[in-house]
Amino acid sequence: MKKLIAWEKWEDPFEVPLDEDDTSDYEKKTGRNMRAVMTSMGVMPITEYNKPGKTFNFWIGHTNFSITKGVHELIESIDGVETFDIFTRYRFRIGIGKLFKSVDVRREIDKGLLDYQNAKDKNIDIKELNGSPVPNIKDLLRGINGTKA
Repeated sequence: MKKLIAWEKWEDPFEVPLDEDDTSDYEKKTGRNMRAVMTSMGVMPITEYNKPGKTFNFWIGHTNFSITKGVHELIESIDGVETFDIFTRYRFRIGIGKLFKSVDVRREIDKGLLDYQNAKDKNIDIKELNGSPVPNIKDLLRGINGTKA
């Protein structure tokens, strides 16, 4: 089975407007809405300056394969991947650095996973890749079939 990732732009749940019924008395009286989130540092107010959707360029990846330790390490090694969170066995979120193009980073992840799968199919020991999977897999594949990967 070909390994696939379907990409979806992450939507910030704090950007969704609340219904009139959900508005607090404070918000109705002052015209100000105060939203907060619980963090490991306590309750933090959500402001224009710290909204995750404004701070990070998040993308959700939906896969048809398990996100293993090797897949995790591969994705984190791609230039431009600033954050990486695994939600489920088949779903993850990446944050792409501001100075990188989203389409290029996602394309490199897709390409790296294809190389990773080819290496696994040819019984190359993935543990021997020494922390930089993409270039090493290409080199290993070139050596096995004598062609450019």
